[in-house]
Amino acid sequence: MAVFKNVTGVLGMGNARQVGGRVSFHYYQDACAGRADEMDFWHNECHLPPTFQTWFTVTNLHVWMLTVRLRALPAPYGRNFVQGLVDNFFLDVEDRIRHVLSKKAPERIVSRQMKILREQWAGLGLAFDYALGLSSPYAPSNAITSPTQNGDTEMAAAVWRNLLGARGAHGIDDPGTGRVRRAFNISGEYAAPKLPKESADDALKKLEETDDESGVHDFSGDDVNFYVQYPELMLTLTTYIRRELARLDGISDQAILNGEGVGKFGTIR
Repeated sequence: MAVFKNVTGVLGMGNARQVGGRVSFHYYQDACAGRADEMDFWHNECHLPPTFQTWFTVTNLHVWMLTVRLRALPAPYGRNFVQGLVDNFFLDVEDRIRHVLSKKAPERIVSRQMKILREQWAGLGLAFDYALGLSSPYAPSNAITSPTQNGDTEMAAAVWRNLLGARGAHGIDDPGTGRVRRAFNISGEYAAPKLPKESADDALKKLEETDDESGVHDFSGDDVNFYVQYPELMLTLTTYIRRELARLDGISDQAILNGEGVGKFGTIR
C-alpha cells in the first residue's frame, strides 16, 4: 500500500485537485444525479412537467446542498471538491443536452444553452446561499431588513422562484380560457430578451402571455385551486432542505475526504 501511495503521489494523483475530482464524481453520481425516484413529487405535487429543465432544476438543488457541505472542508480540499462537483454536474448536463437535441445539434446552440443553464445554476445558488446566510449566527444585524425577513421565509421564497416556477407572480386569479401567463426573468446575460425602450412594458407583457411550451405557467381554470397547496409545498421543501443540510453537516470531514460517501438524500415527505 505504501508503494502504491508513493507511485500515485509521483503521478500527481494524490494532490487535492485530483482527489477532489475523483471523489466528487462518485458523490455526484450517487447522491445527486439519480433523483428520479422523487420525480412523482415534482410532477404530481409541484406540477412541473417531465422535461430536461425539471431534471436540471431538481439536480441543481441537490448539487447546491452538497456544495454547502463540501465547501466547509479544510483548504485546499473544499475548493477542489466543489469545483469537481460542479464540473461533473455540467459534464453530465452537456451530455444530456446533446442527447435531447441530437448529436448533430450545432455547437452554437449547445453552447448557448449551457450558458443559460450556468446562469440558472448561479442564480439558484445565490438565492439559497442568501437564505442560509440569514440563518447564520454570524449574520450582521443589518442583514435583516424587516421583522418578517429571516432565513426560513427567504428560503421559502427561493423555493417558490426556483423550484415552483414563480407561478402566481402576477396574481392567483384565472388568466382566462385559452390565455397563458407566466413569470419572465428579464435579467441575465444570455436568456434576457431585448426589449424596445419605447414600449418595454408592452413588449414584456406580450412575452409573459406567450406560451414558451415549457409547461410552467400560471394555473388557469379549475387548476387555480393548486395555489392553495403552495404554502404547504414551500414549507415541505424548506424543511427537507434544512433536514438534509443538517444530515450532511453531521458527516465528518475525514469520511468525506476518504471517499466513504455522503449518504443518500432522504425522501422529501
